[in-house]
Amino acid sequence: MDAAAAGDREFYIITLGRLVSIARQLIRPYLQPVFRLFAADALGSERQQTASIELIEVLAEALSGDFGPHIATVLPFLIAVIDRDGSEQHQPTLRALPALQILSPSLEGYLFLVMPRLIALLDIATTPIGVVEAALKCISSIVAAVNSGSFASRIVLTLVRLLQCSPTQALQTAAIDVLCTLMEQLQDEFTLFMPTISAAMKKRGVADHPRYERYSRLLFSGRLVPKDPQRVLPQMQGDAGQTAASAPALGQSGDGLAKQDVDVMQLRRAWSTKQQMTKDGWAPWMRGFTCELLMQSPSPALRACSNLAGDHPRLRSDLFNAAFVSCWTVLPGQYQQEIIESLQSVASNADVPADILQTILGLAGYMERDEKQIPIDLKRL
Repeated sequence: MDAAAAGDREFYIITLGRLVSIARQLIRPYLQPVFRLFAADALGSERQQTASIELIEVLAEALSGDFGPHIATVLPFLIAVIDRDGSEQHQPTLRALPALQILSPSLEGYLFLVMPRLIALLDIATTPIGVVEAALKCISSIVAAVNSGSFASRIVLTLVRLLQCSPTQALQTAAIDVLCTLMEQLQDEFTLFMPTISAAMKKRGVADHPRYERYSRLLFSGRLVPKDPQRVLPQMQGDAGQTAASAPALGQSGDGLAKQDVDVMQLRRAWSTKQQMTKDGWAPWMRGFTCELLMQSPSPALRACSNLAGDHPRLRSDLFNAAFVSCWTVLPGQYQQEIIESLQSVASNADVPADILQTILGLAGYMERDEKQIPIDLKRL
């Protein structure tokens, strides 16, 4: 990546993000070099920033709540994207704010870096309405996820000013919704701000906001209970509306690109063991089988690695399980049985090298963890 031309880095980062979305927890051994990509002084072009932000989101999803130790690495990058955004439409900022929403449960202890910048984005005189709305959503997520009491007065006063000069009713409603979230978290301490908020609402003619009125009654009766923060999921490149919750399972294309067709006949020739008569022939067979799995994978991300894997044994080994599963899930039943019989014959052959047997054993364990067990007699291994 460091040696790549500036125009190629975006492609490599996007491909890396697709690999992370496939490998998920298996990416952990390689996290250190991945996180080095997010140096605040290496922002690159706007498109490269977008690709890097998507990679952050996918990493946060893959690490499943264990992102906290890495927040100090990626947060300066996201803040730099916002601070240095000089574009008219503020597209980099609009892309960075959802990433901060996803990371909100890990931001406790870092609010002094994040919250002042988000509050500054609520200035309707200098900030496009779309950015203000996105900033409100981000603040609401952070307030719901971590203790933001130290910034409560700044948030409330900024929202009151926004309420007083808001050009649209939708923006007024969004601002009051953030106040409701803050009320949930502050509980009785919020009552200090309620006269100021009520005066601003009355001045702007906001006669009724059902959620704010309901929360106020519950607060004074001691029955307002904070809700668990809503989980924000990453947006995949090429489909801003598709989240990880609706993304296809492993073995399908989850990267926004069309799923590729699998040439079953090519795969059958690759997994066939009928021509393997000598001990020295098993290593080339395994190499060809793995490369064909990558070439025929329905996942565009895995297919993109097929040529490179042909020259790098370590990469072939690392991607074998994911490539096998991606093809296995789309094979008809009779071909699934055929490939299992082929692997069984490999496992029972005395001339097969130990590293190939270990690879098959690792595949069985990998599929079992993914709840896709294959009927291989492990005693043979």
